[in-house]
Amino acid sequence: MKTFRFKALAMMVIASMAVVGCSETTKPAPASTGTPTGSSTSAPTSAASKGPQKLAILVPNLPPVFGNFKEPSFQPGVTQHVFPAVETLVGMTKEGPAPTKLATSWEIAPDGKSITFKLRQGVKFHDGSDFNADAVKWNIETIKDKKDELKIITSIDVVDPYTVKFNLSEYSNTLLYHLAWYDGCIISVKSYKGQTPEYIASHLIGTGPYQVESYTKDTKVVFKKFADYWDKGKPALDTLELDLVKDDNTAKNALLSGQAQVWDYVPPKEVENFKKQGYGVNVTPGLIRIGYPDSANADSPFAKKEVRYAIEYAVDKKAIADAFGGGTFTVPQAPAAPNTHIGASAVTEGRSYNPAKAKELLAQAGYPQGFKTSIFSQAATNPELLTALQGYYKAVGIDAQIQIVDAAKMSSLRVEGWKNGILIQGLSTSNANYIQALQTDGPSPSKAKSALVTPEYSALLKKAAQATTPAAQKELSEQMVKLTFDEAVISPITVESRVAVYAPSVQNLDLSAFSIWFWNPGNITLK
Repeated sequence: MKTFRFKALAMMVIASMAVVGCSETTKPAPASTGTPTGSSTSAPTSAASKGPQKLAILVPNLPPVFGNFKEPSFQPGVTQHVFPAVETLVGMTKEGPAPTKLATSWEIAPDGKSITFKLRQGVKFHDGSDFNADAVKWNIETIKDKKDELKIITSIDVVDPYTVKFNLSEYSNTLLYHLAWYDGCIISVKSYKGQTPEYIASHLIGTGPYQVESYTKDTKVVFKKFADYWDKGKPALDTLELDLVKDDNTAKNALLSGQAQVWDYVPPKEVENFKKQGYGVNVTPGLIRIGYPDSANADSPFAKKEVRYAIEYAVDKKAIADAFGGGTFTVPQAPAAPNTHIGASAVTEGRSYNPAKAKELLAQAGYPQGFKTSIFSQAATNPELLTALQGYYKAVGIDAQIQIVDAAKMSSLRVEGWKNGILIQGLSTSNANYIQALQTDGPSPSKAKSALVTPEYSALLKKAAQATTPAAQKELSEQMVKLTFDEAVISPITVESRVAVYAPSVQNLDLSAFSIWFWNPGNITLK
């Protein structure tokens, strides 16, 4: 593991800690492409070239296969990459769930025990089959028993070809949010039923404005315009492609040289430079970067609440936000995003940086000399952030070894559990519903098995999801925020940002504009 050296953090830490060095780590520049890469390069100003309209978006990750969409192996976290081809039952705007996709309206029964959806008519899948109530029923029934948040759906009735009724064991104010994401994605029944495993693994057939033309593993996915798209006049582009570029310098060069028109997941430090050069910039709150200590294992140091408090006091969250966020990260007081999650204001003063307090708590817990542990994370987490955490923990006596794991191993750790370690992941900020974020990324036996889930937590989570008025939802969400803070089962680190930069020729791009996940590829145009 390379040594973390970050000047901004070093200035924030007392001299005795010796957490970091004094110079900033820089990445080696890629081989020259003949395009200047300095700040003097200006954004392209010419209109889109005549002929077929094509847009290239640079992304840091792609699904390992572009298929297997209803299989347990599919990673819902990359659902955003299928949105050009696949649409959801419920749409999402910055105000919340909206009838902008395949459902044109819905009605919740007075007792909350059913939701009836009216469906958009005249919609075709890319294989020519019809979108209808039978397709919705099959899509939801195929996954509902595998998804905790959908288990409240007891049955689905096809009322008529374009009306479908979800019968519920109980009301949940989070269900519509889930149906706007992976759970609500609708694909062609014909593309699954009766098909070979090889076909299913290599085909993704939806109703979206684009259809998949080709997919090259670890390289790119190319979408072409779907001529029979239901929203007439869209899409304006003939081709949209997602190009996998993991190296920031390579991505920057490709955007500046015009090889691509959009760069998603831009490092925050690049924002001001691109603005000065005339590029458009979309910024939205990203994931809350959190740590899950293995608090459910009785023999773990983290089973003691004092230790869980200590790891929060050990970390200078403001220094991390300043060093890595470029003015776009925020400091969480609790495991909730300020200005995003309903209820986040319930905790106004979190566990601020206090290494002396951290050492005191460790001593009270029986660890005056500290202990050894592990930090588990995927490669997508900034390695310098992980090294900063390692340094902060070391300064109070916790010797943490960083273990980078692949997606399959991370999935295994979440489901099967981990021992004496802190699992680093994200907590969703895709919308304001804090309860939905906990249902998606919070502690549970199926998603973070080694994180403590108390009966009080489970009962309050269920009660908050059943709130039927905004006032009740706010009150119960505030209680949920306070409970997660008091139990410290989730250790908040920073609220990241997600940044997309685009050339002036790109119009109507809402990628990273109002949500970390949701966007509308069919609206994009080039001038």
